[in-house]
Amino acid sequence: MSKYHELKEILYQINKIKIFSLPYLFDVFEAKSKKERKRLKDIITLMLNKGYLIKRADGIFMAVSKKDKIVHQVIGYENPKKDFFEICQRFEVNPSFSEQLIQESEKTASNPPRVSENRKDFRKALVFTIDGEDAKDLDDAVSLLKEGDQYRLFVHIADVSHFVKEGSLLDQEAFKRGTSIYLVDQVIPMLPKVISNGVCSLHPGEDKAVFSAEMVFDAQGNMLRYQFYPAMIHSCRRFTYHEVESILNTGEIFQEIDASLKPMLYEMKELAQILRKKRIEEGSIDFDIPEPKIICDKKSRPIEIKMAERLFANNLIEEFMLSANRAAAIELEEKKTGLFRVHEKPNEEKLDSFVRVVHQAGFSVGNIHSSKDVQNFLDKMKGHPESYLLNTMLLRTMSQAYYHHENFGHFGLSFSHYTHFTSPIRRYPDLVVHRLLKKLLGFEAGSKEVLSPEFLSDASLQSSRQERVAVDMERAMKKRKAIHYLKDKIGKNFQGIVSGMAQNGIFVSLTEIGIEGFVPRNLFHEFEFDETLNQYKKKGKILKLGTLIKVQVLSLNLKKEFIDFTIAEKL
Repeated sequence: MSKYHELKEILYQINKIKIFSLPYLFDVFEAKSKKERKRLKDIITLMLNKGYLIKRADGIFMAVSKKDKIVHQVIGYENPKKDFFEICQRFEVNPSFSEQLIQESEKTASNPPRVSENRKDFRKALVFTIDGEDAKDLDDAVSLLKEGDQYRLFVHIADVSHFVKEGSLLDQEAFKRGTSIYLVDQVIPMLPKVISNGVCSLHPGEDKAVFSAEMVFDAQGNMLRYQFYPAMIHSCRRFTYHEVESILNTGEIFQEIDASLKPMLYEMKELAQILRKKRIEEGSIDFDIPEPKIICDKKSRPIEIKMAERLFANNLIEEFMLSANRAAAIELEEKKTGLFRVHEKPNEEKLDSFVRVVHQAGFSVGNIHSSKDVQNFLDKMKGHPESYLLNTMLLRTMSQAYYHHENFGHFGLSFSHYTHFTSPIRRYPDLVVHRLLKKLLGFEAGSKEVLSPEFLSDASLQSSRQERVAVDMERAMKKRKAIHYLKDKIGKNFQGIVSGMAQNGIFVSLTEIGIEGFVPRNLFHEFEFDETLNQYKKKGKILKLGTLIKVQVLSLNLKKEFIDFTIAEKL
């Protein structure tokens, strides 16, 4: 065996070669005998285990330089709890409240309202909440009466504006924050917990102040009339979505009171189906994109990632909240003021580009101009293995919704009027809308500032800006949790789908858990990129959007939030 068989020298030579096969290495290192070849194989095996080499699906080895060595390790600290503080620091978000704010919130919470002439009493009515298992800020409760062929729907929303007075320290802080931020297993609330999870949260068995939307619908789902007013409720049940789904599907009950609530739940299902059908027929877009749900242990370590179920119980609450939001927007528009949720029509060039990419991927699609066109395409793709990918791509072409003091309609919902009314615990615009409605309808004197275009413009801009910060933070935290989850899965194979194309590689989304990573082009260098067709080609083989492909977790970089894969099958 020659002098080249010193480990450092071998590493140096391999780094010069970069891409090699074993026979070629035997020649380079003059390994002619069985013994020499075995020793060289042992050294290569060691370097594979150490992460200096990777082996591709076609049997070719590639060298990874020492300074870039990331195979079989995660770059960055390994304490998942630090992610929260790192992200807060990066985005300059304070996760805590000052002592002064805590004291003000405690003082405010100690003075709940009572039933009065201006506050209706629904404490003996059958009212309940439906939320996720982990929800703590319960800001909406519902009730329904069926009157002949009409439905009288009550959407009761936590009366946050009673506790958070305009211009107070709490109000100033809520304006600044704009929204609560949900970072996988931790929450940065817009308001202190004594308000958000305490006095305003609609817990069962407690008298709670609400601001209610009462709406009457006919059998076709047309909203015949509506009204808003302050009220008091006493929720009789805290349902989870899974419990309601089970009751609706099987009739199973979980608590004694459920038997008396079942008839109302069935009628709610009827109304929700009517409203949903009408909304979709009128052009509302239904993006069926399940989100990856990351489950963490008590130490904030991700222990499972699964695609979240989309239940009809979720749709039921969604339809009722959409109706209340729409009614609030119509009322504000009639009074010639407001803070609206606006979603503009997407850029025509983006839509044309999407259509072109879909054609290149081998799918037939006509021109897309209206929200109905979008929904028709989504309906056409239902059941396709690539539907998740195409839905996601189409969603990315949509304009970003934002808040504005003027009403420009909502393209995605195909609503001429829309606002946010139903979540004042966690969104500042909803709190402003409550104040506006109370003042306009004579329930509260309020100040003139809440009606001023200047204030409404400032609140819209600040809330839109903070919403984008929240989305970016949530995305960053999900990426970090995904990296922690994959940390002990280096070298493991996953089924994926090509989700993006670039000249320097391809993006692949893991089909079972929804995590997206990147395959650098040098790992499949024999493919040529066709920029016109937006695909990679090699002797009859094609890599394009929607291609199902097996990949292996190659490297993770927590600091840069990179996930790299390598192709784990012969192409």
